[in-house]
Amino acid sequence: MIKLTENIQFDNIPYSVIFIDFNGLIKACNKHTKDLTGYSTEELIGKKIELLICDEMFNFQSQNYQTIPCKKNIQLINKTNKPIFVGP
Repeated sequence: MIKLTENIQFDNIPYSVIFIDFNGLIKACNKHTKDLTGYSTEELIGKKIELLICDEMFNFQSQNYQTIPCKKNIQLINKTNKPIFVGP
């Protein structure tokens, strides 16, 4: 398990990174997440990951968040409810 500390420099990773807990709550995200989704870090922390993921992709009622299966292309939803297609 990754412990989030000030030593992790994940803002320098050139991709959007989102950490969630086992309940699906967003615990941390990097600056590229705002570029991709339009949501600031402050807006996302504490929210459910379903806010960003297209309903058709996962059945969150039965999801335990330990493993989120990925399809080849993932569809996210940005702050203005427009789809964002991201790939592997």
